[in-house]
Amino acid sequence: MSLVAVLNSQPEVQRLIEKAVGEDPLGFVLTTAHTSQQAMEVLSFDLPEIVLWNATDPDLDPTPVLEGLQNDSWMHNFGIVALFDPKLASEIEVNDTLRSINVVTVLPLGALGDHLLKHLRILDANRQILVHLQLGEKEGAKTTGSFNIDNDPSVVPVYAGLAAQSLVQRGYLPAFRKRDLQIALSELLNNGIEHGHCGITSEEKTEFLARGGRITDLIQSKLDDDPGLALRKVTLEWEIMPNGTRFFVRDQGPGFDVAAYLERVRGHRLDELSGRGIRLARKIGGKLSYNRQGNVACLKVEHDGVERVIPRGFEADEVVVAQRGDVVFRQGEFSDHIFYITSGQFGVYHQGVPVGLLTPADVFMGEMSFLMNNMRTATVVCETPGRLVKIPRRSFVQTLRQYPQYGLFLAKLMARKLSQGNQERARKVLDEMDSEALL
Repeated sequence: MSLVAVLNSQPEVQRLIEKAVGEDPLGFVLTTAHTSQQAMEVLSFDLPEIVLWNATDPDLDPTPVLEGLQNDSWMHNFGIVALFDPKLASEIEVNDTLRSINVVTVLPLGALGDHLLKHLRILDANRQILVHLQLGEKEGAKTTGSFNIDNDPSVVPVYAGLAAQSLVQRGYLPAFRKRDLQIALSELLNNGIEHGHCGITSEEKTEFLARGGRITDLIQSKLDDDPGLALRKVTLEWEIMPNGTRFFVRDQGPGFDVAAYLERVRGHRLDELSGRGIRLARKIGGKLSYNRQGNVACLKVEHDGVERVIPRGFEADEVVVAQRGDVVFRQGEFSDHIFYITSGQFGVYHQGVPVGLLTPADVFMGEMSFLMNNMRTATVVCETPGRLVKIPRRSFVQTLRQYPQYGLFLAKLMARKLSQGNQERARKVLDEMDSEALL
């Protein structure tokens, strides 16, 4: 069960939200903020997993909320579903207004009844990506993941938004590029559904849309004609490496003649339907390639290092510029500072053995020994150039007095790390028990 913050002052919109969310038997806990001040209090102290923001609410000024989120972006790792009234703003305008924060998907008010609950369930099931990524990743290892997606175009932007947001969280992609990557992945996923699974040709799609039809209706008609198609899934896989990420979009269709198709759509305008996904992916997403069969697309995105904003209260503290090979601290040293990670990657070594990798997604380093007045339990070495804020104990305590929400966030962050550690230890014990049972 996730806590969902609703930023909205309009009763009619609130009723739409409650009606849509109320259909979930497991339930989401809703807490509503009617003003900008209430919104910041809810976001800072309740620390919700998901936020529903009525972005076209005329009585809820977005400026102070945006400024607050940008100032404390390091502690706001929830996923935002932006709601909007098409009579007041377009989807493009809403995305442009909120481009600097972690909006995962955008929904018009008229679509809440059909799609809001589906989107919330996807976000809830994948909140480990929203809240935090894999803490203490193994150095040099690839981080992988995947989504298996039904033939439903309405959920595609959510999965694509989660994948793009994962790079932003790690500091590998600027927030303003996230929307571009989301669009590119969405187009490739939709191609897998429309062309790969349903066999819809570009001519058929163009003619159907010209008659005023919706692509979702055309897809549904194909699924109705052949129930076996409904069993097919489009898979979105990713491999996150230090210098770049590879996304694989795989459908279960027969594929297509890649070379002939690329030649046919060469020179088409970006807004033309035929080949739009391929051209968008190449234009704004990175390097695109296909397997020979034509049912697997690989999109390679180079990482663009992002410097996190120093949290309020710590601006006057020392900034450490680290180069590859620099030792941040050594195992056995007394812990009198905590470090905030603004950029870079840092290897963690215990007794000289590499045990993890820290990035801006981990927020802090050395917080456990720092808070427990203990010795450092590991050595941390800079692996790629980066910057750290070295925060002494006195400054940390003074800032917590001024911004008590930081303490809540740090407690939640440590609880997640402890929970993940317990889960990993439990898995190791189960694996050992399974190995002994096989002997």
